[in-house]
Amino acid sequence: MDHPLEQDERLLERFFGEQLFEVTDDGFSHRVMKKIPDRARRLNRLWTALCLVAAVAFIIAERGLTAMVGSLQGLWADVSTHELLSRLNPLTVYLALVLLAVVGSYRLLAAERRHVF
Repeated sequence: MDHPLEQDERLLERFFGEQLFEVTDDGFSHRVMKKIPDRARRLNRLWTALCLVAAVAFIIAERGLTAMVGSLQGLWADVSTHELLSRLNPLTVYLALVLLAVVGSYRLLAAERRHVF
């Protein structure tokens, strides 16, 4: 026997699925949304910048960069003792991390241009 909430969920999904229809407005909704002031997006950018500055300041104040580098060196020492990874060049790992950072940054910028968030 199904849980009553699951039954309600299925019933609601079926009802609203049947009521779904697409309104053709020839891009009217999109044009209206583009003309609405973009205050929330600006506030989002400002908040992100402030958080980034605060995080960098905290890392610098607490000498976190030194701790992170030490941790990464310790991690590399532990990983490199494993037979399969002992032949792996540290430069390869650093390049992979840089590549991930570049691709991630590109994806964020592309999403920003499309107004995804």
